[in-house]
Amino acid sequence: MAKRTNILNNIDWVLLSIFLLLMVIGWVNIYGAVFDELHPSMFDTTQRYGKQLLWIGGALFLAFLILSLDSKVFTYSAYIIYGISLVMLFTTIFVAREVNGARSWLEIGSFKIQPSEFAKFATSLALAKYLSTLKNLKANTGSLFELGYQVSRIFTGKAVFRLQYIDWKTQVAPMAIILVPMILILGQKDTGSMLVYLAFIFVWYRAGFSGSILLIGFYLMVLSVLTLMVDADSVISAVCTISLVLYAAYIKNTLGALALIAGILIYYVLYFIFGWNAAITNYLFIALTGVFLIANFTAELMWKKFEKNFVLFSLLGSLLFIGSIQFLFDNVLQPHQKDRILVLFGKKEDIHGVGYQAHVAKIAIGSGGLTGNGLLEGIITKGNFVPEQGTDYIFCTVGEEWGFLGSTVVICLYLALILRIIFRAERQRSNFTRIYGYCVASILFIHFMINIGMVIGLAPVIGIPLPFLSYGGSSLWAFTILLFLFVKFDSQRLEVLES
Repeated sequence: MAKRTNILNNIDWVLLSIFLLLMVIGWVNIYGAVFDELHPSMFDTTQRYGKQLLWIGGALFLAFLILSLDSKVFTYSAYIIYGISLVMLFTTIFVAREVNGARSWLEIGSFKIQPSEFAKFATSLALAKYLSTLKNLKANTGSLFELGYQVSRIFTGKAVFRLQYIDWKTQVAPMAIILVPMILILGQKDTGSMLVYLAFIFVWYRAGFSGSILLIGFYLMVLSVLTLMVDADSVISAVCTISLVLYAAYIKNTLGALALIAGILIYYVLYFIFGWNAAITNYLFIALTGVFLIANFTAELMWKKFEKNFVLFSLLGSLLFIGSIQFLFDNVLQPHQKDRILVLFGKKEDIHGVGYQAHVAKIAIGSGGLTGNGLLEGIITKGNFVPEQGTDYIFCTVGEEWGFLGSTVVICLYLALILRIIFRAERQRSNFTRIYGYCVASILFIHFMINIGMVIGLAPVIGIPLPFLSYGGSSLWAFTILLFLFVKFDSQRLEVLES
């Protein structure tokens, strides 16, 4: 089939329209958030709203440039782009100035760039390139229905778990593509940007890997929240209890099952009646688990009995994960990051300190009511009570000045954008384009959920921008490249892109 030469006839104008709308809404709200009476013009480039207009112009130029180039430029150079992004991330760790506890910006004179933002589309390209080259890779067409089926099998006891040899080509290599930039960004102490890369789990699942990836991810997320919300010792106690009860019900050895139940009862007698410390009695649980593992693996090699002892293996993995979460919280996170998590989970009250932003942000959004106070009429916004309101907290301005209706419009635009990308991705003949489309949708979804969740108090304050709305050239340009690469690939959907 002959190639279509007129790109403008093939691009998705719905995606383009939403993109333009979000940028305009962002520009107007940045104007409202940082308005200076001495500089009332929206085109004043000495102010953030004037500079944002320049960033928007640059974004439009990048979009036009991407649409003008051949798609194969990006598919063939995916690994090169990825490698360049890794070099930039590595360099940033050592040469960047520390700002708010993180080293995230490369500075060339007055020009600054945040490599972690651009690494998102580079990682998306590399992951799509690699996964599309794998043979016999079938997409999970059953999607959530298949996932629900797997969950039902686990809870009805019909699930069969088998230990498979690690496949370096289909498992380790894709994971490495994701983990390397995450580790480098963690080295910059930019935890918020690092967490965005968890979005690629959805891509991995959609590309055809087992739904157990999502199940395990959800389970680990629950363990993380419980560990931070309650405490590690209590979570260990609960996990040990549930796991050993399940194992006692599973094994056919009556004496062994009774011994397990007795061990559990001893634990609670020591803990509740005699008041033993939870940390001490947890060692008894761990020791008890170890005894059963050793007893079951004396006759045969460990991996041959994996299916039978899946519950015990899961228990040991859970204990290691809980311990690692506690270690990361105690030794890796910055003090202000710890405090933000404690405030989110209600373990600390500090509305005049680290909890100030979230507290005032909710007041600002609530004061907007149904229709909002109008542009430049927000009391909280005009008083500059919310720090970083033009960047990470731009949604506060939307809520206060445009109210519930305005906020709903913005949220609906984001949902429309994400769902449209998924819809277009499903129509692709090319595995590369379909996988890349899911990368785009997943990254936008994570940013959207975390940023708005942070502003309304449902997520910890981790400082990531709201796509196309927040002030900043790096984020706007990076999201533009991320989106328009997909628009470009989609415009050639009738051709199967060669990987």
